[in-house]
Amino acid sequence: MRVSPTLVITGTIAGQALFSPVMSADMTISVEIPRLDVAEYHRPYVAIWLENADKAVAGNLAVWYDIKLKNNEGTKWLKDMKQWWRRTGRELTMPMDGLSGATRQVGEHSINFNSSAKPLADLPAGEYQLVVEAAREVGGRELLRIPFQWPPKKDESHAVKGEHELGAIALTLKPEFPNAQELIMKKSLAWIALGLALSAPLSAQAHRSWMLPSATVFSGNDPWVTVDLAISNDLFYFEHRPMGTENIKAYAPDGSEVKIENASTGRYRSVFDVQLATPGTYKITNVNAGLMANYKENGQPKRWRGTPETLAKEVPANAEELRVTQSSNRMEIFVTSGKPTTEILKPTGQGLELVPVTHPNDLFAKEAADFQFVIDGQPAANIEVTIIPGGIRYRDKLNEIKVTTDKDGNFSVTWPEPGMYWISASFQDEKPTTSVAQQRRASYTSTLEVLPQ
Repeated sequence: MRVSPTLVITGTIAGQALFSPVMSADMTISVEIPRLDVAEYHRPYVAIWLENADKAVAGNLAVWYDIKLKNNEGTKWLKDMKQWWRRTGRELTMPMDGLSGATRQVGEHSINFNSSAKPLADLPAGEYQLVVEAAREVGGRELLRIPFQWPPKKDESHAVKGEHELGAIALTLKPEFPNAQELIMKKSLAWIALGLALSAPLSAQAHRSWMLPSATVFSGNDPWVTVDLAISNDLFYFEHRPMGTENIKAYAPDGSEVKIENASTGRYRSVFDVQLATPGTYKITNVNAGLMANYKENGQPKRWRGTPETLAKEVPANAEELRVTQSSNRMEIFVTSGKPTTEILKPTGQGLELVPVTHPNDLFAKEAADFQFVIDGQPAANIEVTIIPGGIRYRDKLNEIKVTTDKDGNFSVTWPEPGMYWISASFQDEKPTTSVAQQRRASYTSTLEVLPQ
């Protein structure tokens, strides 16, 4: 999903607001998109609308989203602005002239409306609220409200400040008796603002990959675990596309490989089962490792993926500007039948790996758990670890926990509440373990279950 500030200017507002009568009232809204110190940033979707005293929608003002994605793909994520979607968005067909616009970059963005144009032209006198809602891909959500009276009898200014996804929101109301020169200036500025809204650049999409076990602690005579795997924006919710099962491996407590059963892939997720025939702790993995190369051949840029053995065969010896990267991506989960065991927790020495000090199936809310990250068997120092509790679809804030490993790759986390947690980390340096590469990159993802005390 790509979540960007979305400003919605309803159908006729953009055109009619340019032709105001001499006597009018103006509404100016300023929305600040804050600069966030995050590893992966995407512009938010933003919706702006008016609600009356009964909280019914009195008019849409603006929606900023990815209007230029192929096949109208940007509309897929409008539902992440949950209040707007529930109250009015699901009844609209996007894009809508004068309402939908492109996402906005970091900074302040202003829009102006006049009482001669809809929806203000049809707005009865009374109490209202300006509502601004933002949702950001791989981020959180935030909703702010500003109460006001319409029409204004004097110049008024109202403001509120967000905590994470939104900065300062300002509402200025002004009864106005403009002269002709002022009207011409406003027309020009409105057309310029509309042009900028439609031409704002778009950011790339990105989603989280995950495996979700039906449970992580089992008992009984014939336990099985069912595992879902998908790529999505909302953790553990199926809304983008499935992950394949071809690289899935399961390992018994003694390290022997266990058969993956009943594997299938649907429209939004894949699923498979593993029988836990032997008591102890199992590891289920999805690992991709190899080399990536970028180079030029006859002046044309080329890309290649493969192994050290195939590099010399498939990449020309005279390749220009050759840059080879050693790559490793590991996703894994742990499940236990009966008493936990530790044999399967030993690292393989390849790529970025989590070494549990606290057993991964012995985690409890309000208790600290200790772990270590290693890269190719050596401590992975000073890497940032991101931990996000599931259920982000049902809350406005991401509630992510970020910690950094120490010089020995160690870190500790105290779980705030029970539930499934997504944990992710990445690593990059100029110390590959193969002589044909100049760089190494590695990533790690896991899902851990935290139980109530």
